[in-house]
Amino acid sequence: TTDQAVALQTNEPSATGAAYISANSIQSDDYSVAKLLDDDINSHFHSSWGVAATDYHHLQVYLGEGKSLAEFTFTYTTRNDGSTWTSPAPTVIEVYGSNDPISFTDLLGTFTKDDNDLPAYTEAGASWTSPNIQPETSYEYIRFYVKESAGPGNNQFEGGYYFFAMSSFSLMSIGQPERYDVELT
Repeated sequence: TTDQAVALQTNEPSATGAAYISANSIQSDDYSVAKLLDDDINSHFHSSWGVAATDYHHLQVYLGEGKSLAEFTFTYTTRNDGSTWTSPAPTVIEVYGSNDPISFTDLLGTFTKDDNDLPAYTEAGASWTSPNIQPETSYEYIRFYVKESAGPGNNQFEGGYYFFAMSSFSLMSIGQPERYDVELT
């Protein structure tokens, strides 16, 4: 087996077999999750700014019923649209797994600017790839919480949640077929 990109799409349910990526906070259609998948580094997703949130802003991938990743990495690229007002970039990302779309209590990894050299908001168009993540059990859902971010105009909004922007996001399955059937216990 070889490493393979996990096909992502923004329409649910997946008729194509691709995993479904979504976000809990989107500024507008102009900054939608689809911008992460459009192969245009000059477009970008942006979570809501100036709006009170009830949870950390995050991206979520639903792999599909009975599907999981035994080992994976994720990659993202910071905003790169030539703007002098670049958007906040993540400085702390926590990755969680779950078998339902609501309860995310199983921490799979924490990645920080200080410990993992996440790119700064001033590094327009910079890409970063996580170390390999190996969940101890099978998960149909993977959630990527942005716990902190830094950049111009970024504040903690009501509840202490940060907003962020990215030009691209992808998942890579390590050493296995893209997705495989699992038995959930």
